Amino acid sequence: MALFRVEPTRAVRAAVQVGQEYAITQGASGKVLLAFSQPLSVGYDQIRDQLWAASYGERDPETASVAAPVFGVTGELQGALTLSGPRDRLAQPEAMYKACCQVLEAAKEGTHALGGESHRFGIGIEALSVGRFV
Repeated sequence: MALFRVEPTRAVRAAVQVGQEYAITQGASGKVLLAFSQPLSVGYDQIRDQLWAASYGERDPETASVAAPVFGVTGELQGALTLSGPRDRLAQPEAMYKACCQVLEAAKEGTHALGGESHRFGIGIEALSVGRFV
């Protein structure tokens, strides 16, 4: 379920409504929620290692997204922070790289604000490269 949305300034945008429920098996948010929920889901090791997931057209063929987990003081998953937009825009390697960096940085700040361990996010950000999205 989407709990909060920041309204973009661009005319073309992804339509996500606060309160709307989405299938957990689709999209970057769902992948992150499944990867870090207890018990840990099988097949999500890469997402757990890199601390982010991307989606290209899974929920809607015209959108893409990137999500990262937010952890609390006990280390348990509190939610997923997601950036979504038009697939044509985020399918560009440089754009997805920037989006991923922004989401990881915001998830790091959110985790820190909740008293969680945020040092892993720095490692994830440093490990990113534009070439990863080509």
